[in-house]
Amino acid sequence: MPRLPKAPLQEAVFEIRWELEIDSSGQLIDPSFQLAQGKLQDLAKNKFPLFNRKLPHGFPEQLMQHQVVNQYWTEKETWPVIQLGPGIFTVNDNDTQYDWKATYLPMIKECLTWVFKVYENRLKINNAALRYIDSVKLKDYGFEGGWQEFVTQHFNFSFVNDFNTRGKLKGLQFGQAFELTDKSELQIAMNSGKYRKTDDDALIWQTIVSKQDGFSQASLLAWLENAHTTTSDLFREMTKPAFYDSFK
Repeated sequence: MPRLPKAPLQEAVFEIRWELEIDSSGQLIDPSFQLAQGKLQDLAKNKFPLFNRKLPHGFPEQLMQHQVVNQYWTEKETWPVIQLGPGIFTVNDNDTQYDWKATYLPMIKECLTWVFKVYENRLKINNAALRYIDSVKLKDYGFEGGWQEFVTQHFNFSFVNDFNTRGKLKGLQFGQAFELTDKSELQIAMNSGKYRKTDDDALIWQTIVSKQDGFSQASLLAWLENAHTTTSDLFREMTKPAFYDSFK
């Protein structure tokens, strides 16, 4: 599916995690992280020259298992950004830059080449995820009938409370999980919140495909292509025609 000119995308996140090792004290560690972070900075510097460390100086980074420690930006708070931590790597993009075929997938492929190189092909990747966060401002679509009407009007999904709620519905939060044929998990989450750029009232929904498995670089990319096809098709199928057309 080609990029929608007015897509409601807030953020796209590709994430991988790999097995950690146990040190002599019984703590899980990423023994190659210390060297890998500097090597990655060197490889990425032409495209992601701005380095940001999220931890205070001297904080023991190995306590941050599977949490982002370092960020590599194109410019200050200018997307895309890649992130590395003990046992975790992500590639993040936002609505102004994202284009799956033209930029995002090629960038992921290049970044994965870097990560495998700095870890000298010793990574044992055991988890991968592709996440899309979408959001629309309520005022752009009218909100006279409340949350139930808003969701029913714009999505191929509805909910009804067949009990006395003792008041007007003020917010919502839904989550569903499905097992796919390849044993990946599809998660759909929907909640009320604030539009990130303007702080307006908003509906936010996330679509996530993830899988726990042993991945090679080749099998990871094949899985990623399938995960994107799933999320792309689902976006079109779960939105009502008029709502979908508003993003064109």
